[in-house]
Amino acid sequence: MLHKPSLPLIIDADALMSETQLHPGEYLIIDIRSHALYRQGHIPGAVWFDPGQLAAEQPPVRGLLPSPSAFAAAMRSAGVKNRQHIVVYDNGGEPSAGRFAWTLLAFNHREISMLNGGIHAWQSAGYPLETTETVIDQSRYDEPDINQTIIADRDSILATLNTPDIVLLDTRSAEEFSGQDIRSARGGHIPGAININWTETKNAGEKTFKSSAELKKLFSAKGITPDKQVICYCQSHQRSALVCMLLMSLGYNNIKGYPGAWSDWGNQTDTPIES
Repeated sequence: MLHKPSLPLIIDADALMSETQLHPGEYLIIDIRSHALYRQGHIPGAVWFDPGQLAAEQPPVRGLLPSPSAFAAAMRSAGVKNRQHIVVYDNGGEPSAGRFAWTLLAFNHREISMLNGGIHAWQSAGYPLETTETVIDQSRYDEPDINQTIIADRDSILATLNTPDIVLLDTRSAEEFSGQDIRSARGGHIPGAININWTETKNAGEKTFKSSAELKKLFSAKGITPDKQVICYCQSHQRSALVCMLLMSLGYNNIKGYPGAWSDWGNQTDTPIES
């Protein structure tokens, strides 16, 4: 019988090792660290991918989605096939794997998992690395439709400000949220937004995420509950994309991310701001 992959959005090193041993070749593992780090040692069979291929800019706005054709070309270059299950990892304790995973969901590639703790967790568990670069055979990948259900933009946020069942979650630092740390033309936050620094989702001193129970407690304490639509943003939708993935992993099913994020909102002259 053909094995049907059903990995969770967030997978631990032990579970990934078990799956790859039980079902070799079923999953495509993607390393999005620097190429130099990849060559020093990576999970056996992992292919290297430059996540910059999935980022578009319209200066001063950063963190936008690429076009569907550019996305499909990037998938082909990595040997990704439509509906192939991908496991992505970074160094651990970073938002980059989260942004990669969220971008795949935004283009309707739903077969995606992130390695909790990244390469650090894999090594800490005592699992092997290899240094031989995995040869990539360019694949066929059909140009996808965009999944608008998980994407927010400036206009949609402006139209729903102060709506009780919609929560804006700002995942930047407290200094960015208050306007002390200004990284766009203007500082502050979107009116009514709730601030939870993305680093609060990690175990203290570790590169792994807190348990599901701890994460649910963290979010619910700030009014981030599953019955509401949650729109996540940061400076360029890197940190907030990761938080989107964590919320989805907890069963929140009405989550949106804001590409461009504060680099879009804070660089306008007429968007409302609180500080």
